[in-house]
Amino acid sequence: MLVPLDILAHNPPHEPPGGEPVHNPLIADMVFENYAWKVFQREAVYRGEWPLWNPYSFCGHPLYTTGQSATFYPLNVLFWLWPDRPAFVLHAYALYTWLHLFLGGMFMYAFCRRMGIGGFGSAVGGTCFAMGGFLTTRLLWPMLLG
Repeated sequence: MLVPLDILAHNPPHEPPGGEPVHNPLIADMVFENYAWKVFQREAVYRGEWPLWNPYSFCGHPLYTTGQSATFYPLNVLFWLWPDRPAFVLHAYALYTWLHLFLGGMFMYAFCRRMGIGGFGSAVGGTCFAMGGFLTTRLLWPMLLG
């Protein structure tokens, strides 16, 4: 689950369903910060503005200086251009995550080939990098992939 939306059911104005605990409360920043930033950035772009300043966070907040919001990260454009429908950000997160794994594996393959490693060895190297610990631990926080 790339966006832990079960956390929303345990915060006001919602009530926990049947008293069940939150699966992992340590990843709530994914919903309360990053998801909200992506929605705000998309709305700002559709209004014809650069998403530089977030007036909804305390007394205002320079959003472009927040590394995790990735305002100027090239693959962040997926969140801005996704079709307008209720779950656009969830689908964009899936594509964003998949692209990082795919591009990481492909670039590692190209790097291994450049180093003189054969095709099979380079494919193993690309697969191990894309599915290895460095990237898979960041799947829980897609904003850290960028």
